[in-house]
Amino acid sequence: MCLGISFILFLNSCRVQKRPLAIKEAPNQSQHHFGYLFVDLNSGDTLGKQDSDKYFIPASTTKLFTWYTSLAILKDSVPALSYKETIDSVVFWGTGDPSFLRKGFHQQGTLDFFKSKTSKTLVFSDSNFDENPHGKGWMWDDNLESYQTEVSAFPMYGNLVSFDGKAINPPYFKGFTSEAETQVRTRRAKEENLFEIGETNHTTIPFKTSGPLTALLLQDTINIPISHQKISKPKETITFYSASRDSLLIPMLRYSDNMIAEQLMLLSGHQLFDTLSIQKSINYMLDHELSRLPQKPRWVDGSGLSRYNLFSPEDLVFLLAKVRREIGEAKTLTFLPSNGELGTLSQFNEHEETFIYAKSGSMSGVYNLAGYLKTDSGRTLAFAVMNNNFTRSVNSVRQEMAQFLLEVKAKH
Repeated sequence: MCLGISFILFLNSCRVQKRPLAIKEAPNQSQHHFGYLFVDLNSGDTLGKQDSDKYFIPASTTKLFTWYTSLAILKDSVPALSYKETIDSVVFWGTGDPSFLRKGFHQQGTLDFFKSKTSKTLVFSDSNFDENPHGKGWMWDDNLESYQTEVSAFPMYGNLVSFDGKAINPPYFKGFTSEAETQVRTRRAKEENLFEIGETNHTTIPFKTSGPLTALLLQDTINIPISHQKISKPKETITFYSASRDSLLIPMLRYSDNMIAEQLMLLSGHQLFDTLSIQKSINYMLDHELSRLPQKPRWVDGSGLSRYNLFSPEDLVFLLAKVRREIGEAKTLTFLPSNGELGTLSQFNEHEETFIYAKSGSMSGVYNLAGYLKTDSGRTLAFAVMNNNFTRSVNSVRQEMAQFLLEVKAKH
């Protein structure tokens, strides 16, 4: 608590340098909402700020809060499932772990676990799942896009169906796929798992999740009968662990993986309350670990897909300083995209030496960047720059931000 209070005092009393940062307002963009905060993490100097206490739609910079939640709540290895075993059966409950049979995750100990139980009756229960498959305020138009998968208790294959020519994975969905009669993109019916293969050579589409479907998919994958029943989870179960926490956090931040972000919040709910609930995880963090945020945010999901989210630049800088203080700068920077390197900032100031380690967040009318900046004079800054309500292209605002941050690097 003392550290939290001291940082609030630090943030509120930071010295503003006499030479303010030069901000260039976009021409003919009087409705463009622009706020920022730059703080030297070693000296306490505020190098510049504008509307830093105002609320903005954060988009994917929300994932920074999911990152800290995971660091604060989850252990080094994340639970894959909880189970109760008897002489002749195994009943298991999901924990929200997104790594099972997901592309890019090669260690599949959970699969080996199921194969070791072939002599027993396997039963899947999702009675501990207390969440809507779609987040609050998610765009309905995007529900067939690969970046907006449903959340679920026991994700498989990233909750995506992959179409590569006529090859379909998971194979279970072959029986629910037909060829389109006209030249259209590969698609899925809005409310059910019926697919049509169109002209696209390779695409991935979210499938509709449910407890019964999870059991059927797993049964089809391991060729062992599995049933679905709503069995209440007992107080005493055994936990089976799978992927490392950081193996989830790195792609979530570097490549802005929405699915992993949402499932990490479910995993945190499992760890805290033995219940898969994103909202309960958020409420806990705001009441405990993040109770000293300068402005209490409106925080509704783990990924930032929702426009209901509202954070201030001061909230983001508070969080960034807190993470660096708690886990150290070297480890902190290993998680984040950096300019000109792999990840979402690979083409951001790509011809410059690495000086930005940050998470971007963009959607129509929104472009934000929050993270750490190394200046030419050797300072380490925590910063947040937030742009909302513009009508130009996101790319044009992104380019302006790249130039703006170069000026900050050179001047300070």
